[in-house]
Amino acid sequence: MIFITTLKFWWRKFLERKDNTYFFLIGISEKEAFKRLARGRLEKGGERIKRADDEIEDIKRRFKLYRQRTIPAMNYFKKQGFLIKIDGEQSIKKVFKDILKAIHPHTK
Repeated sequence: MIFITTLKFWWRKFLERKDNTYFFLIGISEKEAFKRLARGRLEKGGERIKRADDEIEDIKRRFKLYRQRTIPAMNYFKKQGFLIKIDGEQSIKKVFKDILKAIHPHTK
């Protein structure tokens, strides 16, 4: 999940854009995001590290903000034709291939 703050913030960024600028949403389900966040990330040496706000109640609050702020922004950019969605639950290799495939038609 990408935690975008507000439509207004991203719209300002978008207005500063160069030609052929798009927004990518590498999406995963809330269930998968929760699993990943609760698990923490794997550091070199095999140690799992968790952020201070990766506790269950904090994660739930972050999801609520995502639904309130990010989804409306993404829906707006989708309607405008500037959003490219990628399935983030695939392998890293497949996500990368899908990004390249999505970029190719938009390049000059």
